[in-house]
Amino acid sequence: MRILTIILLFVLTGCEAKPRLSVEEAQAWIDSMRLPYPYDLHVPAPDFDLPIISADATDERLRLSDLSGRVVVLNLWATWCKPCIAEHSTFERLARRFAVDSVQFLGIIGEDTPDRVLEFEEANPTGYPNLYDKDGTVSSAYGSRGVPHHVVIDRNGTVVYSAPGGPIIETPFATMIERVLAGQVDSLVERFTAEMITARRTGRS
Repeated sequence: MRILTIILLFVLTGCEAKPRLSVEEAQAWIDSMRLPYPYDLHVPAPDFDLPIISADATDERLRLSDLSGRVVVLNLWATWCKPCIAEHSTFERLARRFAVDSVQFLGIIGEDTPDRVLEFEEANPTGYPNLYDKDGTVSSAYGSRGVPHHVVIDRNGTVVYSAPGGPIIETPFATMIERVLAGQVDSLVERFTAEMITARRTGRS
C-alpha cells in the first residue's frame, strides 16, 4: 500500500469546508489525489543499531530488533525544525501515556547534531531516547526526505504508518496508536487522515 505526501500537507494545513469527514470521504480524497509515493506500508521495518544521544558519553546503543513484540513510534526530527518543536511536547505526553502499554517512542536525529539536541533538551526534556543517525542511513531506509517524519511499527515489526508533516494533533495520533495496539491496522492511514482533517476543521487537539 502506498500513501501520499500531499495527504499530510492537506491534513496539517487545514481547510475551509464542512467540519466532519468520514473514513469513506477520506479514502475517496486519497484516491483522487493518488501519485507515486516512496513510503511502503505493511513491510518489515528496516532494522538499525544507533548510538543514544546522551550527556554522559556512555556510548550506549539501541537496536530496533531488541524491541521485538512492542509497538514502536519513530519521530524523525531536528531542533531547527519549527513543526518538530511545535509537536515536541505532544510526543513527550504520548510517550508517557503509552509507556504502560510498552509502546517505545524513539527520536531519530539525522539532520542535526547531538550537541544541539542536548542543549535543547536541557529546557525541553524529550522523555524518550534520541538516536544519532549520523550518516542518514536510517532516515533513507524509511524513505524520509525531511523532518518531521513519523513512523509506526506494530508488534510484528511491520511498518503500518509512515508519513511526513507536522505538527501532529495529539488525539488522532493517540487513537492510531490504540488501534495498532489492538491489531486494528486495516484502513489505518485513511482513518487517521479523516480524524486529523476533522480535528483541524473543528479546532480539537
